[in-house]
Amino acid sequence: MKSSGSWWVEEVTNVQNQLFVKIANALFAVIFLVSAFIQHNDPDPLLWMSIYGYGALVSMLAIFRKDSKILHYAGLVVFVSYAVYLFFAPNGVFTWFSLHSAENITGSMSDDKPWIEATREFFGLLILSFVHILNLLFRKSVLYNRTQTNKEWTKNYSSEFFSAFSPFC
Repeated sequence: MKSSGSWWVEEVTNVQNQLFVKIANALFAVIFLVSAFIQHNDPDPLLWMSIYGYGALVSMLAIFRKDSKILHYAGLVVFVSYAVYLFFAPNGVFTWFSLHSAENITGSMSDDKPWIEATREFFGLLILSFVHILNLLFRKSVLYNRTQTNKEWTKNYSSEFFSAFSPFC
């Protein structure tokens, strides 16, 4: 049996985790919206506006607990698949890393350095994937308590509460 005060710790930790997830998702939603907006001058703007828009939408849904595992898994499948493609594509990340000694990719893009765009896109997909994984991990731990029925909650916590006072009764 748990110690008499442990349910308070669990509830505080749960609230802290929920707050962390909401703040992180709000931050990522803003970052992804800005990223989607600046894609208008990209060679393939609709693709990247859709990708970052999807990340922003799912992050906003997660803030209000309206997301679902399916949205996160679907995003992960698409983002990881495309990241793997960009890694092995001609003039992709592997080319940048092996043939160009991981040269600086923060400079301006040019036709003689086509791996810069693929590498930047690859890292954008990694960030999107990280956010989906983060949401799935926290969804599992944070939402567990939310899915318990009131009866289970009452059984678990009220018996613990009253057992703390049993020596006095």
